[in-house]
Amino acid sequence: MKNCKLYLVLLFLGFKTSIFSQLPEFVKEAKFQNQNGELYKRLNDFGHTHQTERRHLDSTCILGCSFIKFKINQKSVVTNVAFSAGTPLEIVAYMTKAIKWTDGYWTVKTINGKPIESQYMLLPIMYMLGIDCNRNESMYSNFWRMLWFDGNEEYRDVTKYSKANETLDCIVLHPYKLSSGIY
Repeated sequence: MKNCKLYLVLLFLGFKTSIFSQLPEFVKEAKFQNQNGELYKRLNDFGHTHQTERRHLDSTCILGCSFIKFKINQKSVVTNVAFSAGTPLEIVAYMTKAIKWTDGYWTVKTINGKPIESQYMLLPIMYMLGIDCNRNESMYSNFWRMLWFDGNEEYRDVTKYSKANETLDCIVLHPYKLSSGIY
């Protein structure tokens, strides 16, 4: 009888373990707090707070579109910031600071309640900067290389983002428009 009880206990524990090992993980993706345009308001606030940098950017004559990719770590901090190939250095400098301005405003990704680093966020940006500029260039002149984050300008499938031809697993955010006051 003792052997029978021991066998039933072991059977139950094994059954219980197999049941719980098959339960799906509960994943909650990272997102910006209060998603009703708050990310874009925060990015705009950066320009209002850092007016010298914004005035410098507005004095340039830049027209185009790019992508910013970044991750959110377990402490709601923006990490791994990268820009698509061909992004003007002025945009890279300004938007790196602006996206870091959102630190602490992200709800972190969790699996079963445990915070983890997010997958990449992909933020398309359109920029139309400068007053009295020659607008002969196309805003989409660098569109064909927007997803190239490694700087390699050889033609390749734009759904791939690295030399290893890995696909970019990411969350695509709504586009952000960065423009001078005339647009």
